[in-house]
Amino acid sequence: RSAQDRSRVENPVNKNIELYPDDFTSVEVGKGYLLFTPAGTLNTDYPGTAVPDADFSISVPDAGWIWIGLPRDHDIALTQVSVRNNATGVTRTAAEDAAAGADAWLNWNWLYWNSYMDTAQILGLNGADDSAMHPWSGYRVWSNKQNLTLLIPN
Repeated sequence: RSAQDRSRVENPVNKNIELYPDDFTSVEVGKGYLLFTPAGTLNTDYPGTAVPDADFSISVPDAGWIWIGLPRDHDIALTQVSVRNNATGVTRTAAEDAAAGADAWLNWNWLYWNSYMDTAQILGLNGADDSAMHPWSGYRVWSNKQNLTLLIPN
């Protein structure tokens, strides 16, 4: 069977995406899943809401993996994203947070699925497969801290 007929699961320990056999039947807590179906077999409808021109906030309440999407209809460079530590009230740019090293609040290499290449890729600040978030794409972000907020510009 084709790769599109299989289920894939993200492994939060190894921070990668693994291919499961076609008879995959259970969902494990703490793992994010991508479901692939043959073209034309699944029809989903998502109600849309207007996103204000100001920074859009995405809550990151817990440490660990979180799924996020881009709430804009155009690309946003990862360098334009910032993160606020709600516990301290401090906001860092992506570059400032990445430069914090061991004290970084987020891992700035985010995973996403490239359906054209049929593979997982990395969205990152430097030297990654891509450096901009794209509409209609989902991203897996690893948070090192609790109580953060991602700020997505217009």
